[in-house]
Order: sequence, then structure tokens, then C-alpha cells
Amino acid sequence: MYVAREFDALYSEIDEEAATAAEAVNRACRAVEAAFAERMDVERRLSSLVGMVRPARPGDIARTRAEAVVREANALLEAGGEAAPMLQG
Repeated sequence: MYVAREFDALYSEIDEEAATAAEAVNRACRAVEAAFAERMDVERRLSSLVGMVRPARPGDIARTRAEAVVREANALLEAGGEAAPMLQG
């Protein structure tokens, strides 16, 4: 059978794609973290601006809904990042 004969070559091609796909997940996690940091910086600046005009009040600025996503992205990266889908064993 062709696949059995050419398994190593076929697997090698997929192995390269697997590493690329895993790194894409890691890049996306880093992008989420960077975007969240930027969002929080804008929130701090806006809060400071409001504070120059009047005392800031709860609810003045829309709360973030991304904390859980950022937390999970950070946990994934801290654990070594996404694993490439590879054969085990």
C-alpha cells in the first residue's frame, strides 16, 4: 500500500505543518495579550482624562470581557505554548 510505503515522507510533510500550526496558535495568544494590554492602557488613559474633569464613577467606562481569554492565553504560553499535533510514542 502506498501510504504504508511512503509513511515517513508523508509524515515529514505533516510534521512541518504541525509545527507551523502550533506556532500560529502561540502567535495568536501573544497577539491577544498585546491587544489586551493596549486596551487596558487606553482604559487607564480614559479614566485619567475623566478624573481631570470630575470624580470617576463606577460604570463610566465599559468593562472588559476579555479577561478570561487573556488568562487562558497566558496560561497556555506559560506552560510552554501549544503542542504540535504529532504522533505520541
